Amino acid sequence: MTSYEKSNKILTVGLNKFNNATYKKLLADKGDREENSQNLLDYLCDKFKLPRVRVVIADQARRISGRCETRGFITFSGSMQSKYIKIYNYTAKQHKVVAIKTFTQTLLHEFMHHYDVHYLKIDTLHTAGFYTRISDLKAKLEG
Repeated sequence: MTSYEKSNKILTVGLNKFNNATYKKLLADKGDREENSQNLLDYLCDKFKLPRVRVVIADQARRISGRCETRGFITFSGSMQSKYIKIYNYTAKQHKVVAIKTFTQTLLHEFMHHYDVHYLKIDTLHTAGFYTRISDLKAKLEG
């Protein structure tokens, strides 16, 4: 079975019960985005027993390459250990602060790459299964 097929077969995250207080605090968009994002990532990493990953909120506009816009990314070391997640805090064209729902969706997207590699132990690919896992996690956090 290919990595793509493996990723597509897994449609849910491995847990069902979450304390959504850290998620709701981030969505309220009060206080420090980086601190609230780090608290959510720490909570998720601890909940899934994953190595913690640092979040960096870039006070710069998103990058545009051709028709693609980069909202954030995760950086791995040579041994596939997650080094950090970087999220851009400003829109690409108008340089406005990114809406909190878009910001949070990007954070969960990048967390899912971390989850795939460290929890599922699969190549992290942008498959339908990958996006379904993000939706499942988000729904459970919103609980």
